[in-house]
Amino acid sequence: MEHTQKWIARHENDKHWIEDVDHIPIANIFDSGEEGKAKAEFIVRACNNHDDLVRALKTIAACDRDLSYVNKSDALGFIKIAKAAIAKTEGKEV
Repeated sequence: MEHTQKWIARHENDKHWIEDVDHIPIANIFDSGEEGKAKAEFIVRACNNHDDLVRALKTIAACDRDLSYVNKSDALGFIKIAKAAIAKTEGKEV
């Protein structure tokens, strides 16, 4: 099952929550301040990039039985896919 819903972190008056794209709150973060903000942002990035992370891991995992067919170019491609998914999850530019 793919996670296609994109979530948004919202912050107002030192309160933090997560909404769906229709602006319906789906989770409250009970920590205030910068820690609460960071937690909300982390959850949103992790959930919004879940499919990319799983796809990258499945691509790499498909090689587990027979690595003899994986050439250097393919291996570098797998690594690129994984690095891009990780970067997006960490909130970095891809």
